[in-house]
Amino acid sequence: MDDSVVGAWAAGLPQLKRVELLGPFLVRAPAWQAFFRAHPDLEGFLITQSPRFDVECMRALVQSCPNLRELRLKEVGQLSDEFLVELKTLGRQLTYLDLSYPGNAEAIHESALIDFLAHVGSSLEHLDLSGITNVTDGVLFRGVKPHVLKLDTLILANTTQLTDAGVAEFFGTWQGAPLSKVDLARNPDLSDAALVALIQHSGENLAELNINGWKGVSEDALKHIPKSVPNLNKL
Repeated sequence: MDDSVVGAWAAGLPQLKRVELLGPFLVRAPAWQAFFRAHPDLEGFLITQSPRFDVECMRALVQSCPNLRELRLKEVGQLSDEFLVELKTLGRQLTYLDLSYPGNAEAIHESALIDFLAHVGSSLEHLDLSGITNVTDGVLFRGVKPHVLKLDTLILANTTQLTDAGVAEFFGTWQGAPLSKVDLARNPDLSDAALVALIQHSGENLAELNINGWKGVSEDALKHIPKSVPNLNKL
């Protein structure tokens, strides 16, 4: 898949409203920009692994597609704070957001994430910030807790600065609705306190839970899962 394919889609698929692609490596920035300009009614743009997708593409997407509701920029090599600045204009309409595993895990900073969530968090139902080094307890307390209250799915895998006490306090005080899917895998410092608080907050609603890599969780804490998570179907 290269520029010629995206160009053909821009000309020949005028009613396209949702695009989901894995590995469109060869599509260059000008082709993406032309595609967005040709699809002002685009509501979903979900891509994984697109090294040529840059901040100018992000700007063109936001400016050309004001009805965007779903966005996935997973494993995008150039993802950075600059992308978040452009995305802030979509505040109060994004429902699905996946910015996981950027090419540079440190290119998105804590302060930028907190400011960004203050602008877009009120409408989010799905949030995935996996693999971003600077996802900290501070992002939970100052970004998610006050601004993101409609979530159904929270995915923060491999965000190793999160602490057991911090995650426990977040779930213990967050006023967000109970979650149906939580993935906090590969966060080795999370343990009993985080698990118990998570279950107390969302246990009645949880259908999927991933705590793979929580190497310190006790048997007593794990027993809360069958006791208090009656609708779980994936663990």
